[in-house]
Amino acid sequence: FRSVVLAPFGEMDYKTSGGRDNYNALQVTVNRRFTAGLTLGAQYQWAHSIGTTQGSNEAQTAQDPFNFNGERGNNTFDIRHSANITALFELPIGKGKRLGLAGLSNTLLGEWAVGGVYNGRTGTPLDIRITRPDVVIVCTNPTQAGASCAQGEVRGLPGTINATTPLPAGFTAVINTPGGNNTRNTRRPDIVSGVNPYLTDGGLRFLNPAAFTIPRPGTYGNLSRGALFGPAFHQFDMTLQKKIRLAEQANLEF
Repeated sequence: FRSVVLAPFGEMDYKTSGGRDNYNALQVTVNRRFTAGLTLGAQYQWAHSIGTTQGSNEAQTAQDPFNFNGERGNNTFDIRHSANITALFELPIGKGKRLGLAGLSNTLLGEWAVGGVYNGRTGTPLDIRITRPDVVIVCTNPTQAGASCAQGEVRGLPGTINATTPLPAGFTAVINTPGGNNTRNTRRPDIVSGVNPYLTDGGLRFLNPAAFTIPRPGTYGNLSRGALFGPAFHQFDMTLQKKIRLAEQANLEF
């Protein structure tokens, strides 16, 4: 027999349905029609989606495959506040209205309505990621003979490590992703305490690079998933409607 040693796997995927998602919402709707031809409608929703995953179609790889609970955070579709307001005003012009018209004048100038629709919502969560080497070397023994480094100093892994070119004296190799995931870009940064993660310039908001830092070698970032939010969304549309009566029970609108 001849023994064969298989090369170790570089990375293995582990998929599970053990994630958790918790969604709560408050929905309020108000509709009112006034006798003067004004119709108002408003809908508001407060919602929060938090968990370790957001469902099979939105599933992500855990930063730490040995700690799924470390993925607890705001899910991608966590829109905290959203509102919709509509208004429609029927102009008092036309047959049977305050400014009565008949014939061709009513056909052209009567039965008009003007209104607007407002949609607004807060921003969607941002999942901040970083790029870092899979393996680095850290100075763990600065007093070792031949060492020329400070305690805790981090350097990149040399290109070649073998018997003739070992690690520099005093250094130890540290794996930044002990559970793998090097191809998934699942790494998040550490948040710098007391530093605003946003910068505002000219009315626009940007992420502040000074608020994030690379985690210590061999550790995972402490910024939770979806902790920051993108810009809010606001949209206003106007509507102009014209009703043409074709018969007593039928009309055409555009």
